[in-house]
Amino acid sequence: MLGGHNIFLGATRREMRRGDMLSEHHDIDHEFPEYHAKLEILVAADPEFAEQVARHDKLDDQIRELEELGQPISDESIEAMKFERAGLKDIIYAKLRQD
Repeated sequence: MLGGHNIFLGATRREMRRGDMLSEHHDIDHEFPEYHAKLEILVAADPEFAEQVARHDKLDDQIRELEELGQPISDESIEAMKFERAGLKDIIYAKLRQD
């Protein structure tokens, strides 16, 4: 405590409460850093692949926001979002591994 104020170095109160797992990024670039260069090339060259990556990353952002803010959403809805994100991740990873 400093001057009557709580000080959290590098973390907000919300970050301290919610734990590390909820604040993790699962966007494709964070998930597969070893494929960063190839990811950029494929996104630029393949519009369908670029759309899959964008959809995955948008879902990841939405899921993280819902979990962090405790927004009301049914278990079925959030699980469907996570299932779609996982399916896109599998498709993207398969494409990244191709020669």
